[in-house]
Amino acid sequence: MNPFNPKITLLVITTLLLSLCTSAKKRKCRATLNSDAYGNSWEKANVKWKSPKHQKEGVVEATIHGRMDIPTNEGSTIKSHVCYATLKVNLTDCSIVLRKNDTADQGWDPHHSPIYRNQDTWNWNETLTFRPDCPENIHVEVFEP
Repeated sequence: MNPFNPKITLLVITTLLLSLCTSAKKRKCRATLNSDAYGNSWEKANVKWKSPKHQKEGVVEATIHGRMDIPTNEGSTIKSHVCYATLKVNLTDCSIVLRKNDTADQGWDPHHSPIYRNQDTWNWNETLTFRPDCPENIHVEVFEP
């Protein structure tokens, strides 16, 4: 006679397998596009994130893009063109990888870009590239879910 109940044994094995699967889960960084254009603050939290599928750490070039609902003065919203930002992200800690002379005194921190007021300031920057159709006063935030 078996001293262990088969149902209890199955439950214990299932629990152990689930805990192993969830602890080995791939880290995935998230990002938002944010703007205070048109006198309103808004963000697009569910933007699509494009980077290599199976890479778990190291630096990747990611593109964050989506159509945004832009508030109007009448209280409604209109859809923007597809807006995107391209930048390099370190998947190990979800930080933005800065290039050349970008420093904290220019408004950068590991997870936030500075707010770019117009397209002229977007064009000179090598760390972050916005599509020209993006609204003004825009920045990117990168974080862990």
